[in-house]
Amino acid sequence: MRRVLASACAVAALVAVPTAASAINASSNDGSGFANSLRWYNTGVQMGGSLKSTNGNAVYFSANLIYDGELDYLFGRYTTDTTSLSLVTRGGLAGFNTGSSNPAVDGIKVRVCRNKSNLPDSCGSWSAQDRR
Repeated sequence: MRRVLASACAVAALVAVPTAASAINASSNDGSGFANSLRWYNTGVQMGGSLKSTNGNAVYFSANLIYDGELDYLFGRYTTDTTSLSLVTRGGLAGFNTGSSNPAVDGIKVRVCRNKSNLPDSCGSWSAQDRR
């Protein structure tokens, strides 16, 4: 009886452990932060994370969706701007949560971009890939 109870407790403990999202770091001259993939969809990824500005300029996260065997898709901005000099929570849906006929997203890369009024936004280099 003790052995059965101990096994049941061990299984319950494993089931109760949440799966952690992997953090990917991104930075540019204008800002830095990290992003987490929270939920994967066929056509996008729900992202969370934190972001800060280096000099008080407006910065945001941009995403590139990765498809194995298909062309990757530059989604672009998926967060609102921040001008905070300390980390603030930023996230959003990178891609679309519609349709299932499209090939499934296999990975994502992010970068930090500066929002420049009436000019092309400057962006840092792409982060490492986060894979499904």
